[in-house]
Amino acid sequence: MSLLAGILVAIWIVSLFLYRSDGDFYGEEVAGAYRRRTAVQRHRTKWRPFSAI
Repeated sequence: MSLLAGILVAIWIVSLFLYRSDGDFYGEEVAGAYRRRTAVQRHRTKWRPFSAI
């Protein structure tokens, strides 16, 4: 189990370096997903007071 976890972590680190050298696509994707999620949360919290009335 720990061997499999080590292999997965190694692949993840290598893929991070590959993406970073290739224009940081991974970071962009994660930042975009995070921005979308926070936008959805902001939208929900914005309308919560109106639904409470």
